[in-house]
Amino acid sequence: VDAINTGVDDAINTGVDDALNTGVVDAINTGVDDAINTGVDDALNTGVVDAINTGLADAINTSVVDAINTGVVDANNRVVDANHVVAVNTGVVDAINTGVVDANHVIDVNAGVVDADNRVVDAAHVVDVNKGVVDADNRVVVLCDDIVKQYLALAISSISIINKFK
Repeated sequence: VDAINTGVDDAINTGVDDALNTGVVDAINTGVDDAINTGVDDALNTGVVDAINTGLADAINTSVVDAINTGVVDANNRVVDANHVVAVNTGVVDAINTGVVDANHVIDVNAGVVDADNRVVDAAHVVDVNKGVVDADNRVVVLCDDIVKQYLALAISSISIINKFK
């Protein structure tokens, strides 16, 4: 029998019930796991974690996406998912850029995170390919590695100059 119409499991998704007809929830709508992607939560792509990529978080809530360079990183720029990157045109893709994981949300470097219809879902954070992740006022949230190195070098040289005049 088919879960969509009766709420009784089908052969492919054994144990999965459909929220639309039975009141029992599925992963797409409410964050409850389905049989294929056990452990997948999906609250409209905010704070998403799944069984395959445990710890994956999006940029809207607690972590930032620096997918252009390293994959998915947390707020301290530590890599939590190196296997998935954000393609600015496609959405979230796997490491070899073939299997789309989340085609509904892409990073628009001008608007922020947008959905498939180009509606902005996270205007507060945009990806500046030169600076890293910046907020709506162009303040840097996460610096790209090379920019961090430049700032550190500048800081060290400044300290050296100050010490010479002491």
